[in-house]
Amino acid sequence: MITFIVSTFQRPETLEGCLATIRIQPAPKRVIVADNSLDASVDNNRLACAWFGAEHVHTAMGDAYSAANKVVETERIESPWLCFPSDDGLMVAGFSQIMLDAAKGNGLVYCDCIYRQDPLVGSWPAYRLLDAAPMMGRIDKTNFIVRRELFKGFPPHPKGWCDGALIEQLIAQGVKHAKAPGILVLHQ
Repeated sequence: MITFIVSTFQRPETLEGCLATIRIQPAPKRVIVADNSLDASVDNNRLACAWFGAEHVHTAMGDAYSAANKVVETERIESPWLCFPSDDGLMVAGFSQIMLDAAKGNGLVYCDCIYRQDPLVGSWPAYRLLDAAPMMGRIDKTNFIVRRELFKGFPPHPKGWCDGALIEQLIAQGVKHAKAPGILVLHQ
């Protein structure tokens, strides 16, 4: 079982797309939306959560990593795996099963994804393959699962790359990891 902790900020239309792709996952799951919204979109996000069977937690933490940390700290999570999709992330229908199949004997599993390039770096919109690896700049919080007992929170990072900092921390601790086959995520 995977607990999906979805971060969102004032974008109910992308949240609905993300929740739809999680809903169709074959493996048992729990979905918690960590809502950082500060405007009326909180109400729309609650409605989307109700429609898709997700739990809504209004965190108002200011960033996705702090919100995820708060949810893990305050919500009772019993599933063995955690995943942290962003509200603009989309997963293929078999994401959870493929990731869990690759997880046997591992504490961290990641997959390739199609990733939107930052408009400040290149032409817009530009999508590229993120050839995932357990290192800074080659991981995104949407394209990995981690064992619940290994997750002690996203560590701070001066540039905001908390997902990469977490992965490098886990690798330094000797956590066994694997790369699942295929491109399983689109992060818009």
